[in-house]
Amino acid sequence: MADLATLRSRLVDLGFNLSRRLNHPLVRPDWVSVNVTLKCNLKCVMCRTCYDAPYELDTGELKSIARQTAEWGVPIFNPLGGEPFLRRDLIEILEFAHGLGLVSTVTTNGTLIGENAARQLARLPRVHLNVSIDGPEPANDRVRAPGAYKKAVAAIRRVREAETAAAGEFAARGEPFWPKQINVNCIINRANADDLVPFAEEMRRAGASKIQWLNLFDFAAPKDAGTERWREDLWFRPADLPALDRAIDALIAYSRTDGAIPFVAGEADLRLVKRYYRGDLRPRHAPCYNGFKELYINVDGEGLMCDGKLDFLASSFGNARREPIRKMWRSRRARGMRKKVLRCRHACVQDCYLRRQSDDVAAILRDIAGALKG
Repeated sequence: MADLATLRSRLVDLGFNLSRRLNHPLVRPDWVSVNVTLKCNLKCVMCRTCYDAPYELDTGELKSIARQTAEWGVPIFNPLGGEPFLRRDLIEILEFAHGLGLVSTVTTNGTLIGENAARQLARLPRVHLNVSIDGPEPANDRVRAPGAYKKAVAAIRRVREAETAAAGEFAARGEPFWPKQINVNCIINRANADDLVPFAEEMRRAGASKIQWLNLFDFAAPKDAGTERWREDLWFRPADLPALDRAIDALIAYSRTDGAIPFVAGEADLRLVKRYYRGDLRPRHAPCYNGFKELYINVDGEGLMCDGKLDFLASSFGNARREPIRKMWRSRRARGMRKKVLRCRHACVQDCYLRRQSDDVAAILRDIAGALKG
């Protein structure tokens, strides 16, 4: 008898590979992401994302996008920012998406998750968190804000404690309950490279599920004084590359130890970070699925995609206020923007742009053949 679950999964993987080769979306995206606000309570020195954008999507519009996501059969709806918890209606939106059966992952700096928010989140087991913490307290607070580290770690612990109470409530009603994924996003940089393994252990003890190691973006936009400051503080200079190598090697060695907190990326992608900061990483080393893996909607409803130069605001491919999101996804403008993605030479190794299970066609076909044999 055929292994239908494996067969379906690998056919989707093949669909993404062919979509990228043909520049045509043959399958639905893995998720729909929406910037619910671009306001933020922090001023991270390396951030070029947050600004006070007018005409934010309102509660009804965000619920409409969530509903369209569910009706399309896309399983994941991701509220992004800015800092999503600045929106007073965020929990209402998450409850609505949860009720549709969607999985949601909120990317947050964690500093605004108080006791009440933790209790509400704990009752939504399909809602997960990506908490941005850039290394141990001194390194994190240097780039984010004094006190940000303690608040973010307290938020993780607070949600875990609230889950204990929520699990009891679910059990009393005879309903299933499972702990949420709380992943930590950490940008590997010159200020934290010497302390990444102790930091990983701190996150494990705090209750995090996994760590996603990220790289700084070398934006193609004109360099201003702020850009030059963060580059001076955080980017790996030639003299710093041995420290980078030691950091990556130490993380790989740590990941092999019993009880280590899991990493989102595997060893091969971690090793590519060495090449990234040396400037010799090429797209063939980490094929980008931006524009295929994710439908990304900005705070004003505009459809966003990388322009091939790491600028997501250079143009758009429709607006969710005026047209269905599936129409945006298949539009001629989206196809034109995907061409730019496919010509991109700014390779990176972030999981949100990679889809490693779709890279190897031969392996996919072998698995499909095996699944058919049962």
